Amino acid sequence: MEDADHPRDPPDDIVTAAFPNKNVRVVQRLNGRATNGVYELVTDRARIVLKTTNRAGWRLDKEAAILRKLAPVRGIPVPGVIDCGTVGDTSYLAIEFCEGTVAADVTNGGGRALLRALGRLVAIVHNAVGFSQAGNPVADDGSIRVDGPGDWVGTLEELLDAEAQILRDTPFESAANRAKSLLADHASTVADPSTIRLLHTDLNPENVFVDSEGEVSCVIDWEYATAGDPVWDVTSVEQTWFYEGPFTSADRDALLEGYRAIRKLPAGYERRRPLYLVFLSVGKMVGLAGGSEADQGDVDASSERIQQLHRQFECRIDAIADG
Repeated sequence: MEDADHPRDPPDDIVTAAFPNKNVRVVQRLNGRATNGVYELVTDRARIVLKTTNRAGWRLDKEAAILRKLAPVRGIPVPGVIDCGTVGDTSYLAIEFCEGTVAADVTNGGGRALLRALGRLVAIVHNAVGFSQAGNPVADDGSIRVDGPGDWVGTLEELLDAEAQILRDTPFESAANRAKSLLADHASTVADPSTIRLLHTDLNPENVFVDSEGEVSCVIDWEYATAGDPVWDVTSVEQTWFYEGPFTSADRDALLEGYRAIRKLPAGYERRRPLYLVFLSVGKMVGLAGGSEADQGDVDASSERIQQLHRQFECRIDAIADG
């Protein structure tokens, strides 16, 4: 049901700004978050996706700049940018509609052939764009620059601090604080990665489209992209790819096989991966406690999903202690 926070149609002034003098029809809203909307539109010639946000500090020009940077790179299928701008307090980004099937609809993330294809794509992205320092990429007069903190440990500290704020007064608060302590204890392990590259950071099966041959046909949602250790991107797939069931060693082998076909596995992968899995567990907690389920009321600490996340977190902490 439509309400004031979740309108079916984007604001008229946004549509007019993005598509002046064009006949545009709204097909559907593709998500239901209060602070941002994603809509499917059609014009006389094309299907289009329009993203809007009124979230403070959330600038879609960053995503537009990244898409434009990646578009010419062979092997990185991303939607073309049609327009990007701001009307009042609302930013918008109009992009081409991605053809193909969402990977989430392909046997819960697809098989190992798809994981090999994903590994190749991640490696191509890492080859394509590098930076001299870690931090948040921002649009800068048509290009991309990195806005602090400059070092990778500081970037992770900022991430965990922000996540701890979201998880305050939730069943996950203690886990977030333990992750921050773990980073402090093992800062030397993750400090100074051999290279700083562009990371997608959110390669879940809702953000990856596949074609009829099982190849990756489009990758969307680059708004969370960061500049950092490529090991983080490779490891994040383990956390996000399967909604149900474990990410097995055979799955990881397939992902790494694809990555190695394009690029050497990042230095320090085996040492950093266990730590990153702990930190990525906290991000998963944010998705549960600070996402759509939290909008429906207080998070139930006894729910099976929360208990499962706690068990996963503890197992990953224990693995580091045993190592």
